[in-house]
Order: sequence, then structure tokens, then C-alpha cells
Amino acid sequence: MVNIGSKNGNWKNGICYERGYKLIRVYDHPYATKRGYIREHRYVMEKHLGRYLTKNEAIHHINGNRSDNRIENLQLLTHSKHSTITNNERIYKRKDHSNTICLLCNSKETYANKKTNYPYWHRFKDNYICNRCNNNGKQFKPKRQPKPKKIIIKKTINRICLNCNSDKTFMRKDGKQPIWYKYKDGFLCVKCNGYKRNKNKNKLKK
Repeated sequence: MVNIGSKNGNWKNGICYERGYKLIRVYDHPYATKRGYIREHRYVMEKHLGRYLTKNEAIHHINGNRSDNRIENLQLLTHSKHSTITNNERIYKRKDHSNTICLLCNSKETYANKKTNYPYWHRFKDNYICNRCNNNGKQFKPKRQPKPKKIIIKKTINRICLNCNSDKTFMRKDGKQPIWYKYKDGFLCVKCNGYKRNKNKNKLKK
């Protein structure tokens, strides 16, 4: 029998972590998981407000620490406002490219996103290149060249056309391989093969 709850050796007083968030066990909560866990920061805010949070409400950690669930560190927001705050924090943490110069064209200008106004710089060697040089300089990433096809040359020794009894025939474009067509127990040249395929033309000699 599997030990469940406090009888289990891995029991940590009903506390676990998921993506930095602290989860606690509250069995009678309507939004708890199948195992009875709920995120602690939402539970603390519900106790502070005296009601359950709706699905459109989100909790923001002011200091950025997801495990710090003190009521002073929590802020009640909608999902849309919470997403804008988190996006602005990510932009703030991005690298400053105000003094970046393109390694190829020595320009400071590059394409910028219309919504966030964040410039697009592409890593190249030990520096950066602008978006224009990156699009025009795809040759810096060499493509795999296809392997050359092997030309198989079939040796034809003393082949004679069954129709015209000639040993001469056309050669392929490479000039190395003659063209012969299999017919019954022998071969046909290019000229006689054309007559064989077209029924309206002269028939082969019997």
C-alpha cells in the first residue's frame, strides 16, 4: 500500500513549488487541483479580500520574487494589466543597444519593433550586425551544396540496330553515353525507335 500525505517519506507539510510559485494544500478550495493544491499567493489574497478570485484576476509580485507571498508584496490586477507589467519588466532587463554599431556597415540604425520600439540586432562573431545586413548577408550562413550526381556510363560493345543494321546512334548531352532502346531480343537506334512509337509512320521491317 502506498503511503499518502504525512505518512509518505517525501511529505513536506503540504508544500511544493511549480515554476517558482509556492503551492499549498487546501482540499476544500473550489479551484484546487486534483491533488488538492493551490497557489499560495492567490490564497493569501483571497483571505485578505474575504472572497474567491475570479478567472480574470491575476496577482502580481511587486519585488519579482514569486515565492514571497506577503500581502504587502501582492497586487491585484487583471490579466491584461499584469501582462503589460511583465512585458515592460522584460524590456527593462534587455541589453542596451543605444551605442551598438553594425560590424559591416558601421551604422547605428536598425529595424525596430513598432509596438515595443525595441531594435533588432543580430549576433555576428564578437559583435552585432543590423537587420538590413543580416537579411542581405545570408551568404554568411553557407547553404549545403547538393552533391554532384554520378554519371553512369554503360558500355555498349558491337550493338547493331535490328531495323537498319547500323551501329551508329545519337549520343547523350554529356557526349559519353550512346542512346539505345531495348526491343525484343536486341536494340533499336534513336531513329528506328521513333518509327516504332509512332503508329502513323512507317512500320518496322519484318
